[in-house]
Amino acid sequence: MGQSFTIGTLSENTDYNLRAVKLKLYKNSGVDTVIVSIRTVDQNGFPTGSDLSTGLINGDNLTTTFGVNGGEWYEIEMSPYVLQKSRTYAIILRAPNSQFPSSLTWKGLNSDFGYIGGRAFVSRASGTYWLNGSEVIITDFLFEVLGEPAIDTDSDGIPDSIDNCLNVSNPNQEETDTDKIGDACDNCVYNYNPDQTDLNKDGIGNACEFLVIQKLCQTYDDFSGDTLDLSKWEEYTGFKVNSFTDEHFVNTSEEVYHIQQNSQGDRETNLKPKRQFVAGESFSYEVIYKGGSGNHFSQPLINGNYPPTQIESCLAPGGCGPIGFWNGVPDLEAQTGTYKINFEFFPNEVKMTTVRPDNITIINTFTGNSAPYNLTINTHTGHNGIMHFDYDNTIICSETDLEQRITTIEQKILDLENRSKEHDNKISNLESLTQNIKTAFENFANKINIYLKGLSKGFKQQMICNYMKENNLNQYQDLGLSCLIKNNNCVCEAV
Repeated sequence: MGQSFTIGTLSENTDYNLRAVKLKLYKNSGVDTVIVSIRTVDQNGFPTGSDLSTGLINGDNLTTTFGVNGGEWYEIEMSPYVLQKSRTYAIILRAPNSQFPSSLTWKGLNSDFGYIGGRAFVSRASGTYWLNGSEVIITDFLFEVLGEPAIDTDSDGIPDSIDNCLNVSNPNQEETDTDKIGDACDNCVYNYNPDQTDLNKDGIGNACEFLVIQKLCQTYDDFSGDTLDLSKWEEYTGFKVNSFTDEHFVNTSEEVYHIQQNSQGDRETNLKPKRQFVAGESFSYEVIYKGGSGNHFSQPLINGNYPPTQIESCLAPGGCGPIGFWNGVPDLEAQTGTYKINFEFFPNEVKMTTVRPDNITIINTFTGNSAPYNLTINTHTGHNGIMHFDYDNTIICSETDLEQRITTIEQKILDLENRSKEHDNKISNLESLTQNIKTAFENFANKINIYLKGLSKGFKQQMICNYMKENNLNQYQDLGLSCLIKNNNCVCEAV
């Protein structure tokens, strides 16, 4: 059985987000599950096509009160759907597992003044064909449709709840690459890219742009200093116990960070980089295992805890990810020599790749955390444990777009060229200033020369003779006079 209705006949004529329907129902016998659905209607006003929205109600919980005042109103939550303005839809009620065809009753009216936006109908053949409700003495079933007016941010006639491009008008909803993002908003229309990744922020998605991604790596600490660089590292206890290992320091002769527990006992040292790691970065280091006995471990802590879960099956009795022994041998074992460990950070997982001293590669992908990450190297012993671990060559790598790097380098070159031009201008200004000073000095010298030439012969002779005496000169010519020292006398003649 069903009832058609038209948006806008009893409410504002706009699109609505369907939330629920209310029907007045009662049961006559066993009903089981009742299915309520919404469909479109054909040219004759009967239901057609598949269900647009559905809801369920337990028919066995319906009232059994019947008669004129029988039945109760039941609100049935429906799956999300946008009912479009001015369109006619049908509410269909089905009880496929009912005891009898008449087990379920939907209260209705038989009146010439029924609902003008639709009508009742029934089916005797599971919906393969329909009869007007008037043929079974019903003009309308009692119903309410509950919902809220649909918001349309970009005013393209498509409600936000189903719009594939919320902020750009696209009434036709074109969507070429099936990534559920409308072409009007998609940064790569012809290639599937639901995450819309655009590493270099140029408005073109990576899926449509050839990007060369490389790792930029730099040494974080090679422990070549005299002491631990506390601007880079935090050294602490408290994960397992509150007591440091017997030895924990930078070994300056070997340039390693050295941790050693010489007597049995619960001890630990945690070494944590003073930075967080984000997706796309990696952190690597070397662990030199010198030996140990009893329970002793070197293991990673992610966001303060040993990784709770991982993708790979962990069958080692001592766990996966640690080096050493703890009530069993871990997957990385306790091999004397150098372990090479690399952590790769992703949005929701951390991949640990370890090359053991025997050159066997072990991969552990830890889940249960999300970026940004804090990574700690935890080294500890149990009540019966002693050990010696050294750490070296910590390296951090970050992903970068080569195109972006080239752009950055080009900008730096341009800056250098501009600075060079500025220096050239300064040099040019200094050369001009020097030339101006030289010219001014020459002008001043000429003026002095003119002044001196205007002096009397006797005064000029006295000046020249005094100059020759002070400088032990026997002959000198200037100011139009030529002077000689004869018999300790200074004699001048005009020239």
